[in-house]
Amino acid sequence: MSDRNMLAEHGTKLMELKPSSLLRAAQADLRRRERNTEEARAAFGAASYEQFAFHRSHVRKATDPQDLLIRALMEPGLGLSSGKYNTRLIYSSGETLLKAIHLAGEGAVG
Repeated sequence: MSDRNMLAEHGTKLMELKPSSLLRAAQADLRRRERNTEEARAAFGAASYEQFAFHRSHVRKATDPQDLLIRALMEPGLGLSSGKYNTRLIYSSGETLLKAIHLAGEGAVG
């Protein structure tokens, strides 16, 4: 068992994300979504596909970074059940997601 898994099993966090980091991750996922779409058309395959930080279904439906953050806050179960550690970390703190939503509304991170 890895140290990260052992700590997670005991409820200990290795790190806690900042609201601005979540907002940047949401912005990056929306850019990644566009690249994935363009590259998928060009390559006709999954070789150039980039994985998302947020849950795939939330990224696909989101209209902007704030919408993506709201989807994550309102439907955390998808992210918390993800096989990706970083996705579970993003969805694990509703309070941090809420602060990131407020930052997105202020246009704080470009």
